[in-house]
Amino acid sequence: MDRLMVLRIQGAFELTALIFFFSGYFGGSSWLMILGGIMLVADNLMTILLGLATPLLPLGVSALLALVIVPWYAGVFLGCSIFTLLGVPNSARKLWNPERVLADAQRVDAERQAKQQ
Repeated sequence: MDRLMVLRIQGAFELTALIFFFSGYFGGSSWLMILGGIMLVADNLMTILLGLATPLLPLGVSALLALVIVPWYAGVFLGCSIFTLLGVPNSARKLWNPERVLADAQRVDAERQAKQQ
């Protein structure tokens, strides 16, 4: 699968997760909230494991909200959604303009390698 298709799938996944979670959370559909929340957690974990995010902040916010919000898993999902919401413009770019996202990533990688030399 080529990189552009992977970026499109990732952008669609992130936006779908947010739509499912917030539709379920504010619409009263617990199964939709849980499905979207699981998708959000999976996306955040992938981002952390790939080294694209610092794990301390998202995990800390999610843990704090889990203590405050009932049921606890809604707090975890809400914590993950905050960081996904901040990335909505990038998710939309991945979906509709993956060529630009890929070019930007390659440029940043080239700059990083030049600094290391």
